[in-house]
Amino acid sequence: MPAPDAPPAVGLAATIASIDGLLQALESNRDSVFTSEQLDQLYQRTGIQQDRILSLLDGTDDPEQESLTAQDRFRQRLLFLRETRRKPDGKRYTLDEMAQGTDMSHGNVHHLLTGRTVAARLEHGARMEAFFGMEAGFLHATDRHLLCKALQTILEQLTLLALMKQKDVSQLVMRSIDAGGETSLGMELRKTLVAALSRPDCPDPEAQAMRELTDDMMSLPTPSKRRILPIVRGLLGLERPDGADPGSAARTEG
Repeated sequence: MPAPDAPPAVGLAATIASIDGLLQALESNRDSVFTSEQLDQLYQRTGIQQDRILSLLDGTDDPEQESLTAQDRFRQRLLFLRETRRKPDGKRYTLDEMAQGTDMSHGNVHHLLTGRTVAARLEHGARMEAFFGMEAGFLHATDRHLLCKALQTILEQLTLLALMKQKDVSQLVMRSIDAGGETSLGMELRKTLVAALSRPDCPDPEAQAMRELTDDMMSLPTPSKRRILPIVRGLLGLERPDGADPGSAARTEG
């Protein structure tokens, strides 16, 4: 399998094509990646419903979905954030808490959530995005743009997985071991990494035998190691310059 390069993300269609290409190179398919768990994670990141994610992946999405006004899109995303990004106690943020955290009035927050404002300003969006810990532009971006960004993690993982199947894992960035979380792709990523780390650096059978012999010698008791060390040195031509074995000399003097 040729070494796959991480393709540039230039749009949703190009990203999906790159993912499909890597899956083919890995002799896998979309079902192994886009599980219900993975789709739920994509939903949590983007606010796009799972059935729409699948239609966008298949290219069968309804164009009407992208024809929402900027105001409607903003309101839907803001409602999604309020529902899914909750307080530590599990409760939703109140309008007063949102207003206080964004330096806006209660009335402005209410209008943003109900869509009664004529147009949500970029300034309002930036404050809300910061309040809920989201990337800039989330509230105004299209579904295709958000999904494309969310898919970059999967694309990166698949690229790494393909590389690990053919290259020494020591050449890779070790922080990627946890990139996949607990998804099926993430578990496969760690499984491949562990397998790669378990392989000997040199596949030569004699080299492997020498390693096993060395391990056996290191596990011997100290007296045994002292007895066989001169023998090994002699076989390897590593005798002391005087040709004498300190152990035998001591025995002779004794």
